[in-house]
Amino acid sequence: PTARVMTKPIFVATLHRPGDLLGGIQKHYSVFAAEAARRGQPVEVLTPFHAPKALWFSLFGTGKVLERGGGPPYAWWYEYTRLTLLKRVLAARVPRQTPSVVYAQDPVSTEAALTLKARGYPVEVVSAVHFNVSTADEWVGKGYLSAQHALYRRMLARDARVLPRADRLVFVSRFMQEQVQARIPELQGVPSRVVPNFVPAPPRVEPETEPKADLITVGTLEPRKNQGFLLQVLRCARERGYCYRLSIVGDGPSRSALQAQVEALGQTAQVTFLGAQPHAADLLSGHRAYVHAARMESFGIVLVEALAAGLPVFAVPVGGVPEVFSNGAEGHYWSPDDPKAAAAQLIRVLENKTLYRRLAHAARARHVSHFSVDAVQERLLGAVLGTLPTDPGPEVDPAAPALTEGATRGT
Repeated sequence: PTARVMTKPIFVATLHRPGDLLGGIQKHYSVFAAEAARRGQPVEVLTPFHAPKALWFSLFGTGKVLERGGGPPYAWWYEYTRLTLLKRVLAARVPRQTPSVVYAQDPVSTEAALTLKARGYPVEVVSAVHFNVSTADEWVGKGYLSAQHALYRRMLARDARVLPRADRLVFVSRFMQEQVQARIPELQGVPSRVVPNFVPAPPRVEPETEPKADLITVGTLEPRKNQGFLLQVLRCARERGYCYRLSIVGDGPSRSALQAQVEALGQTAQVTFLGAQPHAADLLSGHRAYVHAARMESFGIVLVEALAAGLPVFAVPVGGVPEVFSNGAEGHYWSPDDPKAAAAQLIRVLENKTLYRRLAHAARARHVSHFSVDAVQERLLGAVLGTLPTDPGPEVDPAAPALTEGATRGT
């Protein structure tokens, strides 16, 4: 890439611990920071864990106890402690006199960054919207909150109070832009851009003579991700004489229930639980197709990684998923309520070499044209710095089924 003249320094504000397993948000800002540096625009990532070790160690020790108990106390503690520490870190590391930009990765980080403006720092606050529906709904999806709890309402109110005060917003999908602006009308007056997640092309590797498994799925093992549906799809395929193997990458609260389901369905020879992996994308190339069953996704960066690896993608067309790939072009949409039909779709693709190769080639081409570093990085950098002149937005497949209210809320 062509080097550019550095303008304002950029500080990424995030709640995640440095070195954590790379989820979608971490991948987003990690790739952004690395590619910005290559273009002469250094980016520093700041987290609550950059606070003095004695301070965060004493606070986070309590969290281990609360996490085991689960529920609203842990959700409250998680956000409160990270907000408190991140405020201190930002105040110490962001320059007091030099204009700069804080690129916050969630509403809590945005709130921490806004305290700098209140104290007179010459800083612009840009908030990225990665969450699914809302941060409160994400806690519901993880099983820590109910939509009837007072903390759920307070989180919604916090988002509505904080996000309109940002200088700019970056949405990873058109779907989330529309959803959040409808829920918080004040955001209509905040400059915003839709810039999809992106990933570098994977290194070229020699194809394996025998794949590790036929199918792979990556993600936290939690109710919203709905991995149990994939086990039902395997069952339906086996009833038709096709015994496909599935790799499940990730960990989370649903793991024991999923393992019990595998045992009950007699699938121990078909399903492998690989646990959380620091470089899960590296595992994709050893499989034939990527399968996804989440009932809600704001975007789904792992789907882009699958496209980059040349894997046909099968996913539920909810949230921002239709902005990632088109039905029948790079993969297929399926219904999370019809495993029999989903199994038929898998069989049709995996057992037809010509069709499979066409979808695999289209997947790689889609990544290059829409989600590669060259296609997206300059656009994201311009959105963060406020220099992006236009916002064409990602394409949406007009053939995607309309979402129901239940699908939109992930129920």
